[in-house]
Amino acid sequence: MVAYFAASLSLYATPAQQQQAGQAREEIRQYFDEVVTHLKQRPADTLLNRLLESEHLSGGLSREEIFANCVLLLAAGHETTTNLIGNGILAMLQHRDQWQAVVNDPSLVEPAVEEMLRFDSPVQWVSRVAGEDIAFGDVTLPAGQVILGCLGAANRDPDHFAEPDRFDLRRKDAKHLSFGTGIHFCLGAALAKMETEIALRALVTRFPNMRLAGGKLKWLKGMTFRGVTALPVLLD
Repeated sequence: MVAYFAASLSLYATPAQQQQAGQAREEIRQYFDEVVTHLKQRPADTLLNRLLESEHLSGGLSREEIFANCVLLLAAGHETTTNLIGNGILAMLQHRDQWQAVVNDPSLVEPAVEEMLRFDSPVQWVSRVAGEDIAFGDVTLPAGQVILGCLGAANRDPDHFAEPDRFDLRRKDAKHLSFGTGIHFCLGAALAKMETEIALRALVTRFPNMRLAGGKLKWLKGMTFRGVTALPVLLD
């Protein structure tokens, strides 16, 4: 179901993809309704409980807003982290010296994940709405204008990154925009990095000789999310 949501967020989602996303939304809504009923009978100290408590406060979230946030956390947190791990492991295995560096020194896992995020971000495009007229070079973006930003291009900006097309887990200029910035900074950034660090540390420890199996890779369709649909590897 999460994959249907991701496909519907593409810049060019088809009517069939939108219909699948709508059906998935209703199924997830039913699931969360059941969870809410359970939590009301057996309250617990969880994020969803905290959100439900705000429903009765002045200016708090409505039930529909709570549901929308739950869907966002579930869908965004699953699809993007999956692609981050896949893209990152692919980049590591394509740059064998970098993989071997982490095998030899697991303390490099954290900087490796930062470079994975910069090198091949799981989200390539984001949209924003200009809150006021913004002068950008010789162009003025009027208030209310929808703006598309290409994170993939920003993360390879040669004015900011030395040799931007080089995968280097030891780079000093690895400050990327893959999680956004400011008030739009990704709510799940810390969790996504932690999950990826755990996955990478487990792989280099258990399968230090892991390598790509070869063959043509198939990538997700669309421009918003980037990731391989499968990553065949050999574990000997």
